Amino acid sequence: MLWLPVELHDPLKRGLAESNGAARKMALDRFIMRVAEREGSDLGQAAKHTRAVFTALREVIPDQELRDITDQLPAEYDALLLGRQAHHG
Repeated sequence: MLWLPVELHDPLKRGLAESNGAARKMALDRFIMRVAEREGSDLGQAAKHTRAVFTALREVIPDQELRDITDQLPAEYDALLLGRQAHHG
């Protein structure tokens, strides 16, 4: 992932520090719940915002890099990755 910015914004730095650089699997529903908690919104808004972020990432990340990243995610994330609407809240 050499194309990603070297300097991360503070929230990303915290996430990297908290995980000690190790990825961990998270169910999509749990991920959207955490987004809702962090932004103080309901699940529907959090799902909408999550889709928007994934859409933006699809537009700026080169195809091969995106495949390398998304191949590591559970299949339930496919709806977000492919731009389809997931049903939440």
